[in-house]
Amino acid sequence: QLATVYDNGDNNLGVQQDQERAFHWLEKAAEQGHVEAEVTIGKCYETGVPVKDEYLAFNWYEMAAKEGSNEAMFHCGRCFEEGIGVEAIDLEKACDWYETAIYGGYTLARSRLVKANASLRRKRSMAASSTSTSTEPKQPLPTCTTETENVFDAFLIHTREQKAGDVASLKYFLENECKYSSFLDFHMKRADPPDQTMEECLEYCRHAIAVVSKSFLTKKSPCAELKYAFDRMNHLRNTKKWQSLWVILYDLTAEDFQRAWEETRWKLPPIHHEVGVFEFNKHYPLWTDLCDGLKAELMGVDMFGARHYKRGAVEEW
Repeated sequence: QLATVYDNGDNNLGVQQDQERAFHWLEKAAEQGHVEAEVTIGKCYETGVPVKDEYLAFNWYEMAAKEGSNEAMFHCGRCFEEGIGVEAIDLEKACDWYETAIYGGYTLARSRLVKANASLRRKRSMAASSTSTSTEPKQPLPTCTTETENVFDAFLIHTREQKAGDVASLKYFLENECKYSSFLDFHMKRADPPDQTMEECLEYCRHAIAVVSKSFLTKKSPCAELKYAFDRMNHLRNTKKWQSLWVILYDLTAEDFQRAWEETRWKLPPIHHEVGVFEFNKHYPLWTDLCDGLKAELMGVDMFGARHYKRGAVEEW
């Protein structure tokens, strides 16, 4: 509070604006672990008030981020993206910080995540094209088989509009809260993975999670991954294995989906009682609440099975 008073000045209190004193009290608050002060002092060092020191700016951002500040996580991502106070630009770390900030509800990180991911994909594509001109024999693309480490616990199906925002935060949630290895196509290590690789990843995953929005209903052709996930779920259900498909209705209700299915049955698979359905906004006002609900369902199926399944999904898998 003292820092704010000196920074702005207050005629009622007879205090003149004094940035040096403001910084002094801000620094005292930050040293006592005041998270907002830590973020603010990081901004001061980055912008040069009272002195410019990008290394210290990043240190303060990182400290606040580790204490749970979503804004600080965003600034850490920006530092790694732009090379501010760090040894070198690191787009992968930038994306990780942006995703963490998004999961915490800091929506301003979404556009930066899109930009950083695009830069990362271009960088990987250029690296792949430069190595392809080498005289060394080409290495085969990795494939997802049951004997490799590329078997995923969860496969995320989505539309392009959601990919950089809530779906990315869902991937982060699954990996950190559920300890699930999760497949999301724009996090593939290669710029343009072949369809076969995606199909194999979906075939061998334990859970398929589809984030369905209104744009699914207006597609001219069905989403191949979603249709395959439904067919796969029916097969597992008929053989009494485990519940394998979870549908998150992003900006529509179950009634909206049902009406669309009745009108265009050739395009959309039906949602019936065997599908785990989550209606965002209707039943879960916050995306984090939905993630928590999904986690509870997934963990229950993994450990104890569900409905008429005798064994947990992990054991069956």
